[in-house]
Amino acid sequence: MESRSDEIILKSVCVEKEKDWWKVRYDYQAPDRFNKYIKGENYLFVEFPASDKEFIPEGILTVPFVGIMLTAAMLMGIKIKVRELDETFAKSLKNIEDAFQRMYHTEKIKIEVSSRKTTPCNYTAGEKNSLFFTGGVDATSALVSTFSKKPLLINIWGGDLRLTDQDSHAELEQYLKRLTQAMGLEFCFVKTNAREMFDENALGELCFKTLGRKYNHDWWSSIAHILSMLTTAAPLMYSRKIKEHYIGSSYEVTSDTFDSNNEQLVNVIKYSSGSFHIVDKELDRNEKVKRIIQYEKAISDTGDKVPPIELKVCWNRQAGKNCCSCEKCYRTIMNIIVNHGNPVDLGFPVDRKVFENMKEYLSTKKANKAFWIPIQKEFLKEEAYWRRNEDVSWILDVKINSSYVYLRRLKEIIRRR
Repeated sequence: MESRSDEIILKSVCVEKEKDWWKVRYDYQAPDRFNKYIKGENYLFVEFPASDKEFIPEGILTVPFVGIMLTAAMLMGIKIKVRELDETFAKSLKNIEDAFQRMYHTEKIKIEVSSRKTTPCNYTAGEKNSLFFTGGVDATSALVSTFSKKPLLINIWGGDLRLTDQDSHAELEQYLKRLTQAMGLEFCFVKTNAREMFDENALGELCFKTLGRKYNHDWWSSIAHILSMLTTAAPLMYSRKIKEHYIGSSYEVTSDTFDSNNEQLVNVIKYSSGSFHIVDKELDRNEKVKRIIQYEKAISDTGDKVPPIELKVCWNRQAGKNCCSCEKCYRTIMNIIVNHGNPVDLGFPVDRKVFENMKEYLSTKKANKAFWIPIQKEFLKEEAYWRRNEDVSWILDVKINSSYVYLRRLKEIIRRR
């Protein structure tokens, strides 16, 4: 529904039980310039397990709506109006705006939220902690780092996995059952269309106009990911009385590359009585894989059964399985091998053809040198050892992007003529 004013107005918050889920549906109206970034009808929902429903104040139930809508509204300077909002979250909004402006060196990002009343929605936090867990390298390394705190593993269904991808979700659920049973942990899902309701391509273009090419990955990683997912979890966090929630870092703290998953933002997002923390910020991706392998080895050396860890990293996964033919799979396979791990044990059914395809990819396609040069350097530290490995010895000598750069320059010369 279109708003008569240039504002997003939350009209009502409806909570209903649907099978094993409590569904929070947000009825709102918004101006045309916001709605053009919405796919289909104006419809936002968040679902969490039925076992977690107790009294959850409206101020907390409104947190997901504000956080999710802000991921687009703050790029357009559109105000959000709600009836009630958690006092702690309301106070954090200015700090969130400042964090985005500092991260991307722009004042074009604007946050304006008004509520009829702000309510303290605090609780007495117990000893329960939680961790966002997708099964990827960042999340699995964070699990190893926080295992002693026995975190509840939370996966946002609709974040990395599409809501309609039932096969991948079923595979992930079975994996989480195996993993948590072996490690003595619990897991749960929160479901939302917070990502799928938006036109990501159109918002990506808006990000480029707002942030510029230097800082822009895409809308989801640059702007929406952390703010959207952390606020989506608010009803569950309140219900479970979570004390500390952990998020695996995307990039090490010294990296020139970063996205919204970094301390500048995570440290200032606050609601209710919990706190949020970035994990493994000092580690790069290779060091995270090394930590995972060392963790498994340490358990094996004690004679205990090793937890069935599978890394789920693939951009093209089918039924939740790694394809072993995309850049991210290639990169992770080599991270595992250079740390003397077995890719098969971690969810990558590799064979000689995979390595042949990988070599061709790095020789002929455009690859990110910031990712691949460090991997190559790790192999070169044990050059004599890897020279004897027929499958991967080529990584010692391959000129990454050489053919791609040559062809690009050739095209430029031809174009000038």
